[in-house]
Amino acid sequence: MNKSRNINYDILKVIALFGIMLAHICPNKVVFQLRNFDVPMMIIISVWLSLSIYNKDNFNYKIYLLKRIKRLVKPTWIFLTIYFLFYWIFKGSISIKTIILSYTLINGIGYVWIIRIYIYVAIITPMYSYIYNNLKIFSIIIIILIEYLIYAFLIKFSFIVNERIRLFLTISILDFVGYSFVVWIAILTYKLSIRNRFLVSIFSAILFIFLAVKYNFIPTQEFKYPIRLYYLSYAFSIIFMLDFFVEWIDNKYSIKKSKIIIYISSNSIWIYLWHILYIPLVNKFFVNLQFGYIIRFIVIAFLAIITTSLQNLFYYKFKK
Repeated sequence: MNKSRNINYDILKVIALFGIMLAHICPNKVVFQLRNFDVPMMIIISVWLSLSIYNKDNFNYKIYLLKRIKRLVKPTWIFLTIYFLFYWIFKGSISIKTIILSYTLINGIGYVWIIRIYIYVAIITPMYSYIYNNLKIFSIIIIILIEYLIYAFLIKFSFIVNERIRLFLTISILDFVGYSFVVWIAILTYKLSIRNRFLVSIFSAILFIFLAVKYNFIPTQEFKYPIRLYYLSYAFSIIFMLDFFVEWIDNKYSIKKSKIIIYISSNSIWIYLWHILYIPLVNKFFVNLQFGYIIRFIVIAFLAIITTSLQNLFYYKFKK
């Protein structure tokens, strides 16, 4: 294990991964809302872990982007091929439209849209990192405000057009621009002290409460597609609060580098992909129990981790 590895980032990444998986096993409404910070936290941790790469003198944007896309798309396509093979064997035919939408990361079977978001983040982050390193903070704030005004206009426009145009706008422009704000927050908070990140959490919480009153406390999930300030304010308040507490616990009790945490964090993409395979099966059980979703979560997390471990074992033995 790398001695310089930040175990706190791994812990936050695992929390985010489990939060996403928890959403897919039909928890109750309260739990579903509580974990609704997971995707932005995954993105923020991903940006924090990659920022040091962009500052190197030999950084090549084109090479980096091609490698990053390959690392995201290759496992996803491999998984989708296995998924459709299983589907064909046990359930019969599947529509060509679903297959195409899945491989293009638009929608299809669902769940794989997050890979498209990761690709957007990979495209955006080096550019925003360059802007951050070469412009004053005031200029950056002006850029963000202008970007948000354009984004808000496009969202309003998307609600007055037909469904197909709305879908095209969402998967192309709105998702790209919307998640760019998460990238901005990650870059702007990267070098902040843990105390100042905590203040970001408090400010976000205040903004969230104000918007929650305005929107009559409807779930933030309603503002996720495309993402808007109500959804993001809740997410940021929880993300930086968790960041603060993990850092505080580490400073007080010195968190050791857990091999399990690091393993799950390092294999997060494959664990996420494999859990998709088990969702239809696992969600059939314990549906009448009050806390059945907890059992379903434990089962699906266990199956996804074990499948990833077996895959790694077979891969290394085959390679050897």
